[in-house]
Amino acid sequence: MEIVSMVLVGKVNKTLVSLINKAGATAVGLSSMDGRLLTARPSPKAADLGFVGEVAWVDPTILWPLIDNNHIPVVTFVAADEFGQPYNNNADTVAGELAAALGKVGGGMIPKVNCCVRSLAQGVTTASIIDGRVPHSLLLEIMTDEGAGTMISG
Repeated sequence: MEIVSMVLVGKVNKTLVSLINKAGATAVGLSSMDGRLLTARPSPKAADLGFVGEVAWVDPTILWPLIDNNHIPVVTFVAADEFGQPYNNNADTVAGELAAALGKVGGGMIPKVNCCVRSLAQGVTTASIIDGRVPHSLLLEIMTDEGAGTMISG
């Protein structure tokens, strides 16, 4: 079974990238706007909430070379529309959309589980929900047998 790991953050956190690298993995920080990884559209609630968006489409082309070389992408969930306007997107939704586009990994309670279920329906073998506030939770999830979250298998 191939394991693909990815981290979503509000902004690329160089400290997080450094910690993953220090732990022995190889992390790469990316903006969702790099390589047009994500394209957003305004949320129907944007008029009330400001620059809140939804994922319009995903192009994971920029991720494949990283994943194929065992790198862990650390990706922001802020994405721009086709005119370059950035929008803040729900991280759980972004995780599900990326998982579906990659056909490999999911993550993300109700939106998280929905993203996992959607990913599983599209061929993902396992999806994990972890609490990023727990120190080293990602590393514990991907580098130990016990993990640090909830794994859903399909």
